[in-house]
Amino acid sequence: MLISANNKDGAYKPITEDQLVLVAAQEIGRVFGADSDGTGEEGCDDFTLGLNDTSNNNSTKKKSKKGHYLMWPEVLRKPDPEEKSFSPCSKKSILKTLTTCRSACFDIDKHPFCGNGLCSYA
Repeated sequence: MLISANNKDGAYKPITEDQLVLVAAQEIGRVFGADSDGTGEEGCDDFTLGLNDTSNNNSTKKKSKKGHYLMWPEVLRKPDPEEKSFSPCSKKSILKTLTTCRSACFDIDKHPFCGNGLCSYA
């Protein structure tokens, strides 16, 4: 299966399975009320990643690099494992959505559904 996405330059390019998983995770986050990060809100745009650099005489030297959370708009990057988690802002939004709707979010709809162009009647 070939899946592609529109990159920043407007060109389509194939995406990897890992990137597809991140896109799906972002969409699930959106369904539960999480917006994209990158709004400037404190603690939700980026954080410091801890990287071990062993290239200098096999001694472990700590480097730091800026990381972004799962809901960062540029999803087609190659994220560090630490970047595959929701930001505090996303978690807060998801909790608010789940607290507000409670079980109603998961009730079976008894009304006809015509989203696919075919109406199904219960």
